[in-house]
Amino acid sequence: MVTNWDDLEPKNFKIEQERVNAEYRLQIAVINHLTGRVKTGKDWVRGTPAFAGLFVTHIYQGRSKEDGFFLKQLGVVAGVADLLLIWRGGFGFVELKRQEGVQSTVQKKFQGFCHSVGVKYAVCRSVREVHDTLTGWGLTPTHGAIKEPDLRKDSEKRRAAFDEFDKRI
Repeated sequence: MVTNWDDLEPKNFKIEQERVNAEYRLQIAVINHLTGRVKTGKDWVRGTPAFAGLFVTHIYQGRSKEDGFFLKQLGVVAGVADLLLIWRGGFGFVELKRQEGVQSTVQKKFQGFCHSVGVKYAVCRSVREVHDTLTGWGLTPTHGAIKEPDLRKDSEKRRAAFDEFDKRI
């Protein structure tokens, strides 16, 4: 019987959550940029996509052992990049990482497989890098307006807010 609920959480749970949240915020910003989703007030509206005729989807890998077990039964393979992008005459994969993030061994194997069969693959750390990668792959952007997400940890944001407040007094 479990008496201490803290024992159920990994010791580095908070650190892991901040890492995952930063990567999710980056993915959301990239998807919004590529699909043209724009937030106005409380609503999301369809703006101008960064690249016309581009299909982009997130490849869900699961976040728990239960997810992993179920997805493995469906044929999901570990290490596949975060995003699959398809356009007329081509496709490619983009793995999104935080600035200090590194690829796992299985992600590197998938990258090697992609290169061995002539499939485009890139590791990107910002919306700008994804935009520039797609331009490098031959896609023509419809605009160059790029909004980067704030990927700082909550503690860093609070510290910056306090520092800014201190400057004003």
